[in-house]
Amino acid sequence: MTQSHGTADLLTERQREFVLEAVDRGYYDSPRGCTLTDLAETFGVNRSAASGVLRRAERRIIEGFVETERVTD
Repeated sequence: MTQSHGTADLLTERQREFVLEAVDRGYYDSPRGCTLTDLAETFGVNRSAASGVLRRAERRIIEGFVETERVTD
């Protein structure tokens, strides 16, 4: 039996908001559609706080992906 985590369990609400905004605004595009400073300003936080939220969210997303891959192999 495998355990599946939905996206609701994966990220905090704040992390989810940041990631969705980042994707919508092209932060992960190459070239970037917006900067970390742009995202920080959108949420009324400094660059360091925005970076921390995104970094923790990205880690959770990647760890969730790796966990799923290991379970299905």
